[in-house]
Amino acid sequence: MNRRIGYLDTLRWIACFLVILVHSAISASDPSDGIYYAFISLLSPPSNGLFFAISGALLLPTTLAMGEFYKRRFPRLVFPLIFWTLFSILFYQVSGKHTADQSITMLLKSPFCASSNGVYWFLYVLVGLYFYIPILSKWLIDASKKEVEFYLLLWAITLILPLINYICPGFYNPAGSFYQFISIFGGFMGYLLLGHYCVKYPITIKAKAKAVLLFAIIQIGIFSAYFSGKFLFDDMSILSDNLTILTALQVFVIFNFIANINNFFIKIQPIISNTSKYLFGVYLIHIFIIRDLVWLIFENNRLQPIIETFLVAIISMGLSLLITHLISKLPKSKYIIGI
Repeated sequence: MNRRIGYLDTLRWIACFLVILVHSAISASDPSDGIYYAFISLLSPPSNGLFFAISGALLLPTTLAMGEFYKRRFPRLVFPLIFWTLFSILFYQVSGKHTADQSITMLLKSPFCASSNGVYWFLYVLVGLYFYIPILSKWLIDASKKEVEFYLLLWAITLILPLINYICPGFYNPAGSFYQFISIFGGFMGYLLLGHYCVKYPITIKAKAKAVLLFAIIQIGIFSAYFSGKFLFDDMSILSDNLTILTALQVFVIFNFIANINNFFIKIQPIISNTSKYLFGVYLIHIFIIRDLVWLIFENNRLQPIIETFLVAIISMGLSLLITHLISKLPKSKYIIGI
């Protein structure tokens, strides 16, 4: 398979912007603005799932031997992760945001508890998935479409189980109900398989207008479900978690939607593809650009929340891209930003 697939670069841009967008929201200055921040937060759930699905689309199945795969893939992921983990701990210590004890705790917990280091949880999970890719590939090389669909069906069931908490609180622990008989099929590995499935068995919608209409209808339905959770149960967190069915559905829909309409971007596709290599670096540094630079511009000049958040996101995206490009000119930059 040709691994240079244009729409995957477009998806990578979308996923990266959604991550930056949700991190760009400054704390509300007016309690009545809560509905706007709720809307912004609901744009982001598919972002990390899209990244995992893109990895699955590009890397599954690998024909490389396990050792060779690790040798090729891990340096560009693990070394930047270590660098920015240490940088963030040092930065928060020097800036007074963390005490020495908090910094030491974060350092010790980082390899074992991804959530201890903020936005980098995604990369720690990705490291774990990379370990599993050569193993999973052995099965995928010979697996039929129905066999992959069966796995995805079991995965989907695990994503539905958390929703039962709305009617039976405590039924399922979204952080990991490991003793459920089907839990072995759960987790982020499902997104890897979903990405592989979307590329190998694409859904083709010939009429672009129909693709746009279907996308709009499904997204409106998903947003309606989110807000129903907010107003009926005063809780959207279960519905919008990374590992619930609505988030997975959004990833599936967005993935296939962009695959079908990506020729709209044909004139700028070379720019999209040539700059997508910087997005890993953008992900690594964006949180510092947003919260320790761009927020300072807006904190004394507050705007309407949606306008403000999008402006912060766009400016932060541009600055992060520029800084990543400059870092890429340094010797050994692959150990800092992966390129």
